Amino acid sequence: MIKVFKKSWHRLVAALLTIAILASPGIMGFAAASTAKSSPIKQIPVITGKDAIQYENSLIKLADSQGISAEYQLNKDNILVQDLDAALGDGIISASIPIIDNTGVKRSSFFSALFNKKDGTLIQTMAFVYNKTGEIYEGTYLQNGAKIFCLTIQKNGEIISGYKVNPDGTTTNFTPEETVNLHMSAKNVFWDCWRNCLLSQGVPAFLVGMVGATCTLVCIDLPNPPGCVICAAAVLIGFEGIAGYCMYQCW
Repeated sequence: MIKVFKKSWHRLVAALLTIAILASPGIMGFAAASTAKSSPIKQIPVITGKDAIQYENSLIKLADSQGISAEYQLNKDNILVQDLDAALGDGIISASIPIIDNTGVKRSSFFSALFNKKDGTLIQTMAFVYNKTGEIYEGTYLQNGAKIFCLTIQKNGEIISGYKVNPDGTTTNFTPEETVNLHMSAKNVFWDCWRNCLLSQGVPAFLVGMVGATCTLVCIDLPNPPGCVICAAAVLIGFEGIAGYCMYQCW
């Protein structure tokens, strides 16, 4: 089982919970348009114009200072700033920018920052970056500019290999058997249903595979399935409307 900095995991969980409704407004409408069970996931107000500039500038500066800009190509014309506080009452403003990758999946890779709405101070940054080689995907998760873990994932979502970065900077390899993913329990009816629902709605399998690895400890530390699914919605940025829809079909 992946042990990703357990001491700081609850902080990561908080960040995942607050960005669970970020990104594509078009996909956000998926659940509302469904005639089946509806999802409570709401579209968060988008901040534009002068009010958004300070957060956009801060996001770019953070990307520069944390080495994101140097290592990855950012789509600076598509920065999204949202008022999470207006929808969730959590006092947070979020800003995210797509990282251009070669997967062909919109906003699969992104860099995001969470700010305190009251004083504009930074809470945390996070990034998910994917690279495709043939039918193999490499998924990397970074927190506050530091790489946390990297996975090699097949097109069908199966994890081939990967490594975590230890606090001292060294790396530790792990095997698929050590990774709790969405196949983690054949007896878990919810996960089996939810995974199949995501795939049936067009969520790429490699993203579904990344969800399980990233949300492993969330599923341990928070009630299952709510904590797992909220985490998954954050990782599936751009597909969170579908994530919410599938949650309420399977839960």
